[in-house]
Amino acid sequence: MSLVRCLVDVFFPPRCAACGQAAEGELFCPACLRRVARVTNPVCRHCAAALLHPSSPTCLRCAQEPWPCDRFAAAFHYAGPVRDALLAFKHSGRVELADRLADAAFPLVAPLLQGTPDLVVAVPMHGTRLARRGFNQAALLAARMASRLDAACAARMLVRTRHTGSQGGLSLSERRRNVAGAFAWAGPKPGEGSSVLIVDDVVASGATICECARVLRAAGFARVDAWAVARPPLSDFGTFCTNRPIPI
Repeated sequence: MSLVRCLVDVFFPPRCAACGQAAEGELFCPACLRRVARVTNPVCRHCAAALLHPSSPTCLRCAQEPWPCDRFAAAFHYAGPVRDALLAFKHSGRVELADRLADAAFPLVAPLLQGTPDLVVAVPMHGTRLARRGFNQAALLAARMASRLDAACAARMLVRTRHTGSQGGLSLSERRRNVAGAFAWAGPKPGEGSSVLIVDDVVASGATICECARVLRAAGFARVDAWAVARPPLSDFGTFCTNRPIPI
């Protein structure tokens, strides 16, 4: 931790990312921390859905229709304090939460990754939305994850080629159509056997991550993993396999 960061923490102690109470250097205060739901094993190695049969490495959906990601990992369920923190991060301009969110999630997901990726990229944001928000939350998280992994970060080499409407309230098939063909690789051709890690804040249906992964596969990456701070709780995750609207 830098001297500047230490001095800032001394004079302006970190507050709980969810309720604003004193957090003693942690992301959440003790009361909120007790309400945080972590993603725990056994989960599908591709989409992180809970496994009905723990002896199988993948869920029924991924067995029938494999994700293009070799491994997807999320640290928390998108609910309670985690949801509050992510909404504050994205919609209230709380960019200082990027490092704290990534640091809190890192020890929960790092063991699931197969070694250090050659490159870390972020799910891109279209220029119109980026200008309106002022930052891409996935890019900030990707930079922190790359630092923790001691890996190169190329947050802007995966680009969004067209503006897509919000995914909220769309079914799985609608989400897939919404992002189809919306991304492109703008970086150099990866070396033989190269691996890449895609970073996002929340993965709901997986449609966006999958489309990004297909683009990276086509660009020549041999291994594509994905990571997110959170994904929906189990009660919502079941809608991924249906054509019902997904609530995130």
